[in-house]
Amino acid sequence: MTSYVQNQFCKLNMTSIVVVLVIVVVVVVVVVVVVAVVVVAVVVALVAVVVSSSSSS
Repeated sequence: MTSYVQNQFCKLNMTSIVVVLVIVVVVVVVVVVVVAVVVVAVVVALVAVVVSSSSSS
């Protein structure tokens, strides 16, 4: 009985570890995507400003 409980706890522990790892990976991916989008937006804005200023002058 106790060994069965320990076995179940070990499985639960492994499952929780896997879930935490998956959550961490998802959060990291989301952060990377958001940062990439912000960087692209900033670059596009800078390029637009440079193009507009160069075309106006």
